[in-house]
This record gives sequence, C-alpha cells and structure tokens, in this order.
Amino acid sequence: MILTKKQLFTDASSKDNLANKAVNNGIITIIEQMIRLILQVSSTSILARYITPDSYGLISMVAVVTNFVAIFKDVGLSIITIQKEHITESESSNLFWINVALSTALGVLVALFSPIVSWFYGRSELIGITIYMGIALAISGISMQHQALLKRNLRFDSIFVINIASYFISLVVMVVMAIYGYEYTTLVVGTLVQNILITLITFFCCRWIPQKYDKHTKIGSMVKFGINVTTFEFVNYFTRNLDNILIGKYCGSEQLGLYSKAYQIVYMPINRIRAPINNVALPIMAKVSTDSQRLRRYFKIQTMILSIIVIPLMMGIFSNARDSILLLFGENWLQMEFVFKVLSFVAIFQPVFSASGTVFMALGRADLHLSAGIYTSACTVISFIIGVNYGVNGVAVAYACSSIITQFISFAILFKNSAIKLYDLVEGVLPTTVSAIIACVLCTLIKKHIVISGLFFRFIFSFSTLYIIFICLMLVIPTGRAQLLYIINLILSKFKLSKKNQ
Repeated sequence: MILTKKQLFTDASSKDNLANKAVNNGIITIIEQMIRLILQVSSTSILARYITPDSYGLISMVAVVTNFVAIFKDVGLSIITIQKEHITESESSNLFWINVALSTALGVLVALFSPIVSWFYGRSELIGITIYMGIALAISGISMQHQALLKRNLRFDSIFVINIASYFISLVVMVVMAIYGYEYTTLVVGTLVQNILITLITFFCCRWIPQKYDKHTKIGSMVKFGINVTTFEFVNYFTRNLDNILIGKYCGSEQLGLYSKAYQIVYMPINRIRAPINNVALPIMAKVSTDSQRLRRYFKIQTMILSIIVIPLMMGIFSNARDSILLLFGENWLQMEFVFKVLSFVAIFQPVFSASGTVFMALGRADLHLSAGIYTSACTVISFIIGVNYGVNGVAVAYACSSIITQFISFAILFKNSAIKLYDLVEGVLPTTVSAIIACVLCTLIKKHIVISGLFFRFIFSFSTLYIIFICLMLVIPTGRAQLLYIINLILSKFKLSKKNQ
C-alpha cells in the first residue's frame, strides 16, 4: 500500500493487463464509495435532526465562495500528472510547490473576503465560518500532487484508506458535536478535521519528499493544459453554483438550506459512483489514448457500467422521493419534495454524459472540453436567471430543462470528429433506460395495490421490487443481457486471477 520514491517515478505507463487493473481498481473504488455512502447517509440522517436548515444554509453560503476559490488551488496540475505519459521527479516537485503556493494564497484570500461575504448575505456569523473554511482550503492543497501520483500508479487501495479513514473520523467528530448542540460549528470543524487527516494519511501512504523548485525544469506545456482544465472548472462551477447564490440572496437561508440539502442527497450516491469510475478510467484511457479502437472500447465499458448502476438507482429515488425524505430527515424537511423529485429526474443521465470529459482529459484535449463547457454553462445561467423569478421550485425546473437539452447537444459537438460517436453512448444506455422506466412504472402500480406498514419496510420493498423487475427486463432484452453478463464475467475473472496468484 505504501509507495516509495523509487516506485513512484518508475515507468508507470505499462499497458499490460489494463482490463484486469481497471476491474480490480474499479471494485476497490466502488466498495470505497459504498462505504462512504452508507456513512454519509447515516450521518446526514442523524445530523439533520440536530442541525437546522438555517445552519446548513449558512454553510452553503460560504461554500459558494470557498468551493469556487478551490478551483484554482490545483489549476488542473493533478490531472496532467495522471495523464502525462512520462513525468520526472523534478516536474512533480515543481507542480507540488505551485499547488502549495496557490492553496495557501487562496486560503488567505478567502479569509480576507469574509466581511464581504457577511455583508452580502447580511449574516454576521459568516465572518468566522469563512475564515475557518479558508484555513481548511489551504490545508487541502498540500497533498494534491501526492494523491495524483498514487492514482497515476493505479494505487487506489491507498486512496481507499485515505478517504475512508479521514471521512469516518471526521463524521464521528461531527455527530458528537451536533448532539451537544454546536449547530453550524459542527460542519466547519468536520471539514477542518477531514482535510487535516487526508493530508497526514496521504503523506504516510506516499513516502515522497519533493525537491526544491527547479526553475530549469520546463513545465510550461503542463501549466497550459492545466489552465484549460481550470477554466472549464471555473465556468462549470459558476454555473452549478449560481442557483445557490440566487436562492440565498433572494429566497433566504432556510430555502437555500432545503434546496442545497435536496441537491446533496440526490447527488450523493451519484458522486459516490461517478467519481471513482471516472478516476479509474482516466489513467487507463490515458495509457491507450493513441489507440482509437481501445479507447472507444473502454469508453463504451465505462458508460455501460455507469448506466447500469446509476439509472435504476435514480429512478428508484425519483419514485420514492417522499419516503426518502421522511426516512432521512423527518417531516420538517418535506418542503423539499418537489425540488427533490426534479433534481433526481435530471440526475438520471448526468453521470453517463460526464464520461465524455474523462476521454478528453485522457487525450489531453482540455480545450475542446472547455468549449463545450462554455456553451452548456451559458444555457444553464440563462435558465437560472429565469427560474429564480418563480422561487426555489422554478430554479429546479429551469435547471432540469437546460441540463437535459445541453447534455445531448454538447456530447454531439465534442465527438463530431472523434472515433467515439453518439451512437456508442445510446447503444450502452438504451437497454438500461428502457428497463429502468418500465420497472419504475410497474413498481409504482404494485405499491398502489400492496399496503406495507412501516416507513423503512415500505422503502426497502419498493427499491427491491424495482431492482428485481429491472434485472429481469435486462435479462430479457438481448443487448441488456449481454451487458450484464459482460460485467459479471469481468468481476469473476478478477476473482479467478486473484485466487490463481495466491
């Protein structure tokens, strides 16, 4: 699990047995995200009973600023470390010092802006919150190059330990503080503790001490790539958080707390699935970036896995919105039901479309990714400005409409002159989508004729029924059956190989 300097900078670009490595690391990351999802859902359910929507709204107000500034602490340098075919210790050292300098400067900048944040929203508590979140931001940038090197070397077992250990300990701290009534301070301290632990455990797993900054080592092309990545993240972040800004300004902290919590709980499982699969896919695709056929094959596998996992899950969340809210938060949060349903509907296909970004990062074409991002963001910004006139529900509906339209158009633009076509995406998604929609409809009809007492048992019955129907339908459809069997064979081959090596 622990990597030394010699192991880090030995040629990490081996293209042998990539399929098995992808499955092995994919299983590790999916298990990690499942554990984190269970922990987060459990802690969210507990914290929501001790922390008010107003406190969550205060944190969301500050998060708009800190998350925006956090885009620039890395400027895409972690991705270039993973994507670059060959990288030297001197280059990594220079990138490390750039990350440290940027994250420190940005943390100080956030602290200096705390009075402005407080003035904008009219809440004095935001000064202290913003300062401490700035400190957390500065700490988070220190270990970014070390984590990038671990991913480059496909050491997702180390990433597993880093994420789970830091996440679990910080959650324990937050639950204890929430029970004792610390409100928003709980969330601030939890963020600080988690970032400190991530840094310490990363340094333990990656035993590399960076060299001094070497001005003779040329990293201009790497920085240029990073600037394109950061510009996309900047545009994307502004777009994705404009809804929070508008709601916080014109609807108040309580409405923002409801909206942000609905958004969080909907995208919590998605991010726990999408992020690890894309993280594993990036270094794998980077190694075959010059082989268009293999690249296309891995893309189809990636989208197929994402669709099979995400689409039925989001269909289930959509059809069980009310029970999900009651189970996780209680009756005080039922005001978010409409927003919850709208966001869960639009989230059905987003993870699948996000796979296109992985391809362009692997190809080193961040410029094309940026162009599509600018177009998508412009449409989304317009939708938010229109939607806020109708309150929180209007923002959610406007976002849903613009997101569905722009995702298909931007994908078609991105892959116009590529070996990967829109057909490849549709081929992988269609059987899953059809099966999930039919399963959702049948499950809804079944629930109307079967009365089950107890919220928890009703929730479990509904999800179990939907998944049983979904799997049966996938097995009936020839392409769906082929997809399921392919994934099962990949997993079985991994375990067979592990047993053989023992």
